[in-house]
Amino acid sequence: MSLSAALLGLLLVARAERPEPLYVTGLSALGEDGAPAYRTTWKERDLEQALQIELGSRHVETFEVRREDAWVQAWPRAKGSLPFSKLTRAELLAVSWVVSRRVEEAELDLLVPEADGVDRAVTVIWDDHRVRAWAGAVVPAPDRSPAPAAMMEVAGATLDAEDAAWSVADVQALTDALGLLSEEERARLGTVRFTRDDEAGRAFRAAQQRSGESRLSSIYEQRRGASRILLYDDGALQSAVFVGSPETPRSPLVRTVLHSLARMLADPPPPAPPEGGASPAPSRLGSDEVPDDVGEEAAPVEDPPSAMARAMLDVMGALERAPTPAGRRRGESAFADAFALAHADPDALERTAPEVLAWFRQGGHLQPAAAPEDVVAPPDVAATLTTKVASGKVEAGAVDAAIQALAVRVARCHADTAKRPELPATVDLRVTVADDGSVFAVDHRDDGRLGKKVDRCVRALLERVHLPPTSDGERAKVHVDVDLAAP
Repeated sequence: MSLSAALLGLLLVARAERPEPLYVTGLSALGEDGAPAYRTTWKERDLEQALQIELGSRHVETFEVRREDAWVQAWPRAKGSLPFSKLTRAELLAVSWVVSRRVEEAELDLLVPEADGVDRAVTVIWDDHRVRAWAGAVVPAPDRSPAPAAMMEVAGATLDAEDAAWSVADVQALTDALGLLSEEERARLGTVRFTRDDEAGRAFRAAQQRSGESRLSSIYEQRRGASRILLYDDGALQSAVFVGSPETPRSPLVRTVLHSLARMLADPPPPAPPEGGASPAPSRLGSDEVPDDVGEEAAPVEDPPSAMARAMLDVMGALERAPTPAGRRRGESAFADAFALAHADPDALERTAPEVLAWFRQGGHLQPAAAPEDVVAPPDVAATLTTKVASGKVEAGAVDAAIQALAVRVARCHADTAKRPELPATVDLRVTVADDGSVFAVDHRDDGRLGKKVDRCVRALLERVHLPPTSDGERAKVHVDVDLAAP
């Protein structure tokens, strides 16, 4: 199973040295195969003893489990506390794994194997030196058999299968996600085209991974006035994690579908061009992406958000208060992640950003928003951009004009994210341009003085730039040299 597919599954709620919780979709808490490494070979007594040692060494003050709509103390031992012998194997395994991995200030939704071969949904919450475990429903294995033709008829969706077939579980999750939308949201989205893991999507995802970006689980793509959502394989992971309440667990694919629908809702495609006419705008790509590590510091990225995202950020107050790490880097990701939580796991969003949940419930994302403000140039940093078309037939002047328009935002990236923005730095970027003018990939070489955050910020800007389409229908290569120094 690919690492990018693993991103669909793990759902955590965490706090990063601040009072507001942080909802993380992270990879580091999963094993290399995308599943938690449960210590299933231990005997029950050994597992109980090891957990008590772990709880003490991690300075956990209280450990509680859910029993009949109430939390019951199991640690430390006291009068009336529940003995470890009364805990289920699923509770012991899940808490032992979370505590041993030191996933502090977090909530994890895990499917844990039980002795009789079934999986049980268990939510583990580690908050303020208190660990809580909530064992919920038994979850059957997802049906990975090919979906029959009759099942592929989904209201509000068109399903394509290119080099990956739709399974019964895939279609069930997609139908579940669409059913969570309001009537107005579905009306605005119209009929959405979904594609299962095509070659072009995998190539784009691979290019992002090579360049060091977060791994992707889906892509919302606009091309020539049309749009679609690419979904990647998550087969094994659907047997490891879930989203939502442990009593009514949902497939992790539900969250991914909702994330992509949020991007489509916030950035709808332009009208299709007339027959034989030119595309009204180059394509754009929006991805469901997350940092590779739960503890990775969120690097803010200069990414002009849509009107819906700006309206939500106004309610939230600042990008730094977004409920996910990816959201703290990009306004669009903040909006899409919050939208997915509001529909698939509103309790989690209530814990992380209650004002945002209230805004969604009041239909704030469906109201008109004000125009964006211009980015203010930093006083102590200037960016000089030099472009050159290295190969392909694309209008050099138009390419240069489009990239030069990013100069202020590139300077802002350096001023806002570099550790020492007063020091000059350079970066040499290689931009691959698709036939319709969309940026397919961005590779880079820097002088070693450009920080990781600045590099991400600059590449994120280039990935969204609108360039002219190529005249021969083939890809083009454009070199962009960036010099950052005092004006």
